[in-house]
Amino acid sequence: MKRYLTLILFLIFCKATIAQTLMDKYKVEDFTVNLPDYMSKTGGLNNDAAIQFRNMVKDVSGYVIKEGKSVKLFDDPANQDINQYYDQFIKDFLQDKPERKIGSVIQSTNGDVKFMSTDLTFLDDETMIYYYYFIGIAETKNNFYKVICISTLDNKNLFKSDFQKIFNSVKD
Repeated sequence: MKRYLTLILFLIFCKATIAQTLMDKYKVEDFTVNLPDYMSKTGGLNNDAAIQFRNMVKDVSGYVIKEGKSVKLFDDPANQDINQYYDQFIKDFLQDKPERKIGSVIQSTNGDVKFMSTDLTFLDDETMIYYYYFIGIAETKNNFYKVICISTLDNKNLFKSDFQKIFNSVKD
């Protein structure tokens, strides 16, 4: 019995190890971002995006928008920070969608980079499908980055860790 249990645990461990997503590094303008190897660069998702990516078979997509701090983003440019940037962005993002729900905000810091992320879900009233948006904002010394990744709500748990990897990989 112990042998079977050991074998089962070993197989589960091997499956988990193999299932880790490989990431490819992309240099865009003057920053880098890592994308899962199943994503391809694309266009047409957001005209302001520095990079756009998708996998049509898996029905996932996303993009990164870079905004320099030298651009007047706030009424008081001397007092701009990630919290103010997030608040200004999230209040209007997909505001008109039915059953729009915003999750709790997670904040962290890695070196000089500040990170803030949340989940947003809504019902598309035309298709009657619930969509999941991973929204991440990174603040570096000179820029803000919005990382927006999209899947159906049913696939949230399948792709969220990859969305977080994309978000945490953004670097000047």
